[in-house]
Amino acid sequence: MLYEHEMARIVIFAKTPRLGHVKTRLAEAVGEHVATDFHRKITEHTCRAALSSKVAPVQVWISAPDKDEFFSGFLEPSSLRIQRSGDLGARMDHAIREAFQESDVSSVILIGCDCPLLTSKHLRESAVALASGFDVILGPAEDGGYFLIALSEPISDLFNDIEWGTDKVLATTRRYAAELGLRTYELETLWDVDDYSDYIRLDCLEPGFWR
Repeated sequence: MLYEHEMARIVIFAKTPRLGHVKTRLAEAVGEHVATDFHRKITEHTCRAALSSKVAPVQVWISAPDKDEFFSGFLEPSSLRIQRSGDLGARMDHAIREAFQESDVSSVILIGCDCPLLTSKHLRESAVALASGFDVILGPAEDGGYFLIALSEPISDLFNDIEWGTDKVLATTRRYAAELGLRTYELETLWDVDDYSDYIRLDCLEPGFWR
């Protein structure tokens, strides 16, 4: 068997690396070039980790056409998709629904590229929890968001009327899931790299690796 969970899909949301359009909060401290280079490294790291895990087939949904062919260095062209317009919730909901349209897909795990501590263990744990009957898997982030969401079926209500980019995202999603009567499983809490303090925190864990 090529994948541990053939009927699952891993969906990665990635911003196409464009100077001045990625890691803007980090760029305020380190400059646009360093921030963009870091974004490239963490994006490739995330994609490679998902691919090498062999947990499930991977789709990478990018924010804009890859004119510089950054993704072609480590991804097959068939795995790339372009995100639709709309807020983050609408874009994630659309990607999840599209993944479920594929033949025999029974679950979808969606991640971003801001959490370098995310590993194959978290993807595998999510797939196993879904296979055991949970409806929603959440990977809580320290900033009040989540680094992973996984579903056993498309559920648009989990992505509507949420203040994206705030510390209310996780709490609101938990409340929606409870109101819908969904069986929810949570992973360990991790943290994203958004600003300079996060960047330094990561560098302390792995000195020089991300520079």
